[in-house]
Amino acid sequence: MGMAKGHDASDWMVLHTGDEGTISGGAYRGRFKVRGTGVVQIIWKIGPEPRDAGPVEIAAQEAIEAAIRPRA
Repeated sequence: MGMAKGHDASDWMVLHTGDEGTISGGAYRGRFKVRGTGVVQIIWKIGPEPRDAGPVEIAAQEAIEAAIRPRA
């Protein structure tokens, strides 16, 4: 059985201007904002089911981090 869409950082599309933007992957959609503390907060518009919330949230966070703080 294959991994569900949204469980890997590469499944996500991140669009941002500075510390705010949108994220989408598979059936999931949301907005995000980077707080002054550096913590990324995702506000889901269409979110994961409770059983998928952990893996989906982690993958989404990784995708956002890679987009807003690229490594050289």
